[in-house]
Amino acid sequence: MKITIKNIIKENKDIDPKQRYINGILNIITPPYFNFLRVNEVPKDMWEEILSKVFNTKVTYRNIEGEIFTYDSNNNRIYYEDSNGYWIKYEYDSNNNEIYDENSDGYWRKREYDSYYNIIYFEDSDGYWRKREYDSNYNIIYFEDSDGVIVDNRPINPINENIDSKQKFLSLVVDNMVKQSKDNSFPFDSDKMSFNEYCKNVYGLTDDEIDYVFRKYRFLMGWDEHDRSLPYLKKLI
Repeated sequence: MKITIKNIIKENKDIDPKQRYINGILNIITPPYFNFLRVNEVPKDMWEEILSKVFNTKVTYRNIEGEIFTYDSNNNRIYYEDSNGYWIKYEYDSNNNEIYDENSDGYWRKREYDSYYNIIYFEDSDGYWRKREYDSNYNIIYFEDSDGVIVDNRPINPINENIDSKQKFLSLVVDNMVKQSKDNSFPFDSDKMSFNEYCKNVYGLTDDEIDYVFRKYRFLMGWDEHDRSLPYLKKLI
């Protein structure tokens, strides 16, 4: 049923008919917005007013050969729709950084920024995420993502000497193991003992220390493309 002033949702009669009509549309409009407005024969001179209320900001739109681009008062594109009903919504922070978008397929992405407009966090609806940190020259000094990839080029914090000495000791353990590894194999007979048993018997390591040493060793041996040891080092802190 098409929307008309007669069949629109009943409201306070003190409100003028045009506003009652617009309020009624706002109660039921869903994306794709322009298709909704067109199918229901909403007068075009009301479209911008209606969409401004939908997006809670004054909007303008352009129709370019069936592709409709909608902008806010800061000229940020906040909505896109094509003639097939495919749509994308965009959201921005107070600095006009795009912080969120979603489309009619259900896919979404969100972002966070630091005070210098660098993206420091990204996440999407597929479950992928990544974090970044930057130095004062906008260089990436830390990267971590949901695939387990970690690249840490942050300056070493000398505050906790105990942590620093433990890391140095574990680094010496790993270096020694690498030096003793021959023919791209472990420095022990893996048929007779496990990696954990070797580390406990030879170096007296705890389970948490072994977790770190194992990942670091695999990376230094070239068996892992990325260094995945940092999360295990953090557990020791």
